[in-house]
Amino acid sequence: MIRYIFRLLTLLLPFLVGKTAFAQSQSLDKSLLWQISGKGMKKPSYIFGTIHEICSTDFFWTDAMNNSLSASDKLCLEMDLDDTAALIRGMGALMDPGKKLSAYFTEPQYSRLVTYAADSMGMTEPMIMYMKPVTIMMMFVRESAAGCATPVSYEEKIMSAAKHDNKEVIGLETMQEQADALSSIPVDTVVKYILKALNNEAADAGDDTFDDMVTAYKAQDIVKLYDLIAASDALGSANGALIDDRNRRWIGRMTNLMDAGESVFFAVGAGHLSGKTGVINLLQKQGYLVTPVH
Repeated sequence: MIRYIFRLLTLLLPFLVGKTAFAQSQSLDKSLLWQISGKGMKKPSYIFGTIHEICSTDFFWTDAMNNSLSASDKLCLEMDLDDTAALIRGMGALMDPGKKLSAYFTEPQYSRLVTYAADSMGMTEPMIMYMKPVTIMMMFVRESAAGCATPVSYEEKIMSAAKHDNKEVIGLETMQEQADALSSIPVDTVVKYILKALNNEAADAGDDTFDDMVTAYKAQDIVKLYDLIAASDALGSANGALIDDRNRRWIGRMTNLMDAGESVFFAVGAGHLSGKTGVINLLQKQGYLVTPVH
């Protein structure tokens, strides 16, 4: 289950959600790439649904995707992964100076955690002492998220192509905002998953579901992908902060960028595209024409 939860997060943050806040998904064409136009825009912009980690054998990048990125003036990810200084400054969002990590565990549990951090992540006890439990969870399972030896990140591939063409790379939100969204996951849930990992409970009942999600992703079926995510209740009440709130916050920032007159290639987790509160529907409600690109 722990790997399944992180895998779901790779479709959303390129970090999941419970089913209660999802409305029925709308009917949309099968496409991960959508053109945004209308409202007097001088140039169209684009929005593309990513998956943060996918096996290299499942990775694909079409001519239409490449051409749309090439035609854009800027690349906008969920977070500016090219701003190393800002990422370093934002590391504080992953820490909690007011409460030690050890407070969430029994002494034997924390001892095992310290040993694991040293052996598997090369991190000493002082380095993790004030980390939030959710930070530890994400670090724990990151390497196994894709479930294969050679995972590929869409964000890294797209950013590399943009930088090759000297395009500016920007972000829709800060590390603090992403950390706040992650912090909405109940801490008891996070601690439980950490303990499962420490106890080598690697069997993952959600693997088949995630395989179905990858199949839907490769078919560019964002409605099916949305429905699969909506059917999961793995993270309970965290869905509002991880999906709906972020989508609504992004729309104003996206429109500000597009209103500046440049073409922007937005790349966000594919789980954000479909649904009543999805980015496509919210943009359409703002009066934009959002059409699939094949």
